[in-house]
This record gives sequence, structure tokens and C-alpha cells, in this order.
Amino acid sequence: MKKIKVLWVEDDPNFPGSINYKIRSFLRETHIEFDEDYLKNGKYVWDVVRDWQPDLIMMDHNLEDVLINGANLIVQIRFHSNDTPIIFYSSEMGPLLIELVEDTDVVICSRGDVSEELVRLIKSKFLE
Repeated sequence: MKKIKVLWVEDDPNFPGSINYKIRSFLRETHIEFDEDYLKNGKYVWDVVRDWQPDLIMMDHNLEDVLINGANLIVQIRFHSNDTPIIFYSSEMGPLLIELVEDTDVVICSRGDVSEELVRLIKSKFLE
């Protein structure tokens, strides 16, 4: 079984589990398992990215810490030349928010499309 290290930056503790539930049959078919770590806010995100070296980052925009949001964290991660695939999502994905991260090489989607984009990214990046 292949393991993909996934870092979830999400302040709703139930959301990652619900996504995993939605894609569980796909994961079973591909023999992929997630080794996951969770952060409720972005305070230590670069430390975790640097030290744990996830294969994939799932980034919510609206976080518990209102001073640090997902768009700011993506810019910080990319500033350090990190090329880890990132799925950036929000329930309020407007043009201004997209503009903040459009040059950072991330997958941008609404919260409702996260499972579909996660499957697409796994197929393109982690399956031979």
C-alpha cells in the first residue's frame, strides 16, 4: 500500500474525514492510503511543511486565525520555493481570492469540489 503524506490546513475537524469518506472507494482501488497531519490555523504551517515534507497540501482559505488565511500561507510556502501540490479551497471562492494565488501553481476550487479535485490530483501526480 502506497502512502501519501497529506497536510490539511483546515479549522473544521470534520471536513477532512468527510472528504476521505467520499473518496474511500477510489483510494481502495488505487491502493493509496493517507498519512495525515492537521493544522487548525497557519501559525506553524511552514515548520510542518519543512520538517514533515508532505506530498500534498489541502489548504482552506478561512481559518480560525483571522490574521493568517490560506492565501497568505500559500504565498509563504511558495516563497520558500516549495513545489508541493496544493489544493486551495473556500466556500467563498471569488475573483479577488483567486487573484491572490493564481500565480502560485495551485489547484483552486470551491469547498464542494474538493473531493473531485483531490481524486484528479492523485491520479495525475501519484499514479503511474
